[in-house]
Order: sequence, then C-alpha cells, then structure tokens
Amino acid sequence: MSKSIQEKIEWELQCYGYTEVELRTFLDGDITAKMTGNYLMTALSFLSNAQEEIEVGYSEAARKTINIAKFVLMNYVAKEE
Repeated sequence: MSKSIQEKIEWELQCYGYTEVELRTFLDGDITAKMTGNYLMTALSFLSNAQEEIEVGYSEAARKTINIAKFVLMNYVAKEE
C-alpha cells in the first residue's frame, strides 16, 4: 500500500526533523560538497554533531541527526561511487 503524501511528510519529520525536500535543498546548496564532489565530509560533520548532542543529553536530536547522516550517505555518498 502506498503512503499518502501527508503520511510521507509526517514520517520524514519524525525521522529527520525536516522533509526530504528541505534536506535536499540544504544539501544541494552545500557549496563545499558541490565544489569537491565529496559529501562524505558532510555526513561526518552530522555524526560529529550527533556526538555533541548525545554528550549534552539531546538524545532525540541526536537520533534525527544520525538519520540525516545516513540520508547523506545513502543518497549522496553512495551515488558518488
């Protein structure tokens, strides 16, 4: 069964804190990654941010940040190879 657009958006917000469109707009505007063609550093930066969020007790934010890093790895880094 196909998800409705609203269900997809709700899932994305729960998973990432942003919609996929918002994430792609942000990531596609990442000048450093676009210039180097290397989104791996972007993913690693998100993982570093998640470590800091865990350190200060923001576990829900860290979960979403880790999901964003996975999104970058699956949709940008894997496509570079």
